[in-house]
Amino acid sequence: MERVSLTEALEYGLSMVAYFAIIGSLSVLIMFQGLSILEEQQLIGSVIFGFGLVISVSGSYGAIYKMIADGVRRGIKV
Repeated sequence: MERVSLTEALEYGLSMVAYFAIIGSLSVLIMFQGLSILEEQQLIGSVIFGFGLVISVSGSYGAIYKMIADGVRRGIKV
């Protein structure tokens, strides 16, 4: 097994920060839109808010899955 260089670790970390920034911003915007609609139409606002929450949770789980898969691939690389 090889060591991961500092440069490689920083590149990977920065790419994940960008991923979380995009997914986080998108989900927060959708959730705020749902909250603003919630006052007028409760059902539609709740559905939109829930959709933003699903995007946030699935994006987080997807990132964890990617990090584990990339780590395993890196660990077995000869």
